[in-house]
Amino acid sequence: MIGLAVILASCAIALADRKADTVTFASNVTLGGATVKAGTYKVQFDDKTNQLSIISGNKAIANAAAHAEQGDRKARATQVETSSKDSNDEVTAVTFGGENRRIVVDGTSADTKSGSR
Repeated sequence: MIGLAVILASCAIALADRKADTVTFASNVTLGGATVKAGTYKVQFDDKTNQLSIISGNKAIANAAAHAEQGDRKARATQVETSSKDSNDEVTAVTFGGENRRIVVDGTSADTKSGSR
């Protein structure tokens, strides 16, 4: 019983290190140099690795290093910010619904446009 409790507690802690939500991109976007076609995907941030990922099914199709910045207030819904770079929309930040942290992709420009999921 004690072993099972320890395993369950460690699983809950491991899951708390990742925040994810489903988003729909109306047009193609890029993240970490990879092009993501318009469609619905899971966006996930891992606190341990500071990795932002776009996932299709069970496979990460785009990854980028990112960091969390404290925001002023909690977001009502998940918001994905993009900026235009070389005629492409590049993901620059994600704010998950109910969170006041903004996940900023490292090395992206500050001029952004945003949308909600």
